[in-house]
Amino acid sequence: HGEISLSNRIETTVKDIKKGKILTQLRLSFSNKEITSIITTESAKRLNLKVGDKVVAFIKANEVSLMEIVDG
Repeated sequence: HGEISLSNRIETTVKDIKKGKILTQLRLSFSNKEITSIITTESAKRLNLKVGDKVVAFIKANEVSLMEIVDG
């Protein structure tokens, strides 16, 4: 088992859940910011996630994707 550093864990609140057949998209908020996480729908069911739940997000540096924000 690898060690988990404090820099790759964020305490968040589930703001939105969009379930698909295979994947589920979670919108998570922390410190007036938001991130989106994609997990398997099976994992979402197993965790029994609901909007408002407090969860810890673990971020793997090699699995970060960035999306440009376009104004207007």
